Amino acid sequence: MDKIENLDSSIFCRRPDVSIELWEKLATDYFKKKDFLYFCSSGSTQSRLKVFEISFQKMLGHARVLNQFFNITANDKWLLSLPHFYMGGLSIMFRAYQNGAAIYSPKDHSIEAIINSCKDHSITHLSLVPRQVHELIKKKLSFPENVKMIFVGGDSLSLTDFESLKNYPPIFYATYGASEVCSQVATSKLNMFNSFEILPWNKVSINETIEVDTPYIFDRVFSVNGSKVIIEKPSGTVFKTNDRGIKDENILTVLGRVDRLIKSSGSFIDLDLLEAELNTIIPKEIDFYLTSTLSDQRGSESVIVSKSLIDKTILQKFNIFNSRIVDQFLYTESGKLRKVYL
Repeated sequence: MDKIENLDSSIFCRRPDVSIELWEKLATDYFKKKDFLYFCSSGSTQSRLKVFEISFQKMLGHARVLNQFFNITANDKWLLSLPHFYMGGLSIMFRAYQNGAAIYSPKDHSIEAIINSCKDHSITHLSLVPRQVHELIKKKLSFPENVKMIFVGGDSLSLTDFESLKNYPPIFYATYGASEVCSQVATSKLNMFNSFEILPWNKVSINETIEVDTPYIFDRVFSVNGSKVIIEKPSGTVFKTNDRGIKDENILTVLGRVDRLIKSSGSFIDLDLLEAELNTIIPKEIDFYLTSTLSDQRGSESVIVSKSLIDKTILQKFNIFNSRIVDQFLYTESGKLRKVYL
């Protein structure tokens, strides 16, 4: 197991499905050459490519306050349990580098390989995405006693997986955050579903959507659509998310994305909440996802996408009359469903 000894003058993290030619053009025309990190978004909800630019100073500053807050020291050992070209993996690397902790890379990101690596190398800290957690619960696996903390982020846990984790040792910490702000804004000890305690260096407000005021905001974002590149710069230190939420003192409850709220026959339907309800009724072996379509009669309608047929009587109870069968679901390497293809 090795420690990260040095940072290069810049770090470029290309997602495997991004062409080398495009990446080199971006590097030549737009990227700065020193002390900055460049990486891609997961691309789960939109077809265009997003590349983030964040300074080493901000990544290391964020790693420092996180390590201090959670009492993570140089004696702890991290597992690079997420791909290094996403914020989830990059934040692990910077947290280990910041205080000189050791870091180990598993042979792959399957939950079995991750657990075996934790056993073999006495890992104390790692991060998972909800899909990896789902596999852990589904296969009835567990982590060794040497693991102290597992951060779960990148997407929302399903309600059933959230409840199931309560039966495990209290090492799981659900997180809310975004690549734009070095990953972690708020953290939960699984007390309430989708409710998180705001970390002390962040200020959160609700103004139509959740807004995060943080010193660790991105420097630039490059949105690439074909040959067109749009550059976005932050407005001060505030990042405006696309998430709905409620704030009560220091507790943030996330209600889902704006684009997951549809209006059907004059009423609003929260697709995330509806999906959570369906998860309690539809057999666990059936993978499905809710999306929507325009309707002449209702404005918008829910559509359920699955790999196998679902009992129509169940769906009709929830006013779901549209269904679609797919051969497979496509996932990003960080475990997110590629919703853009549905």
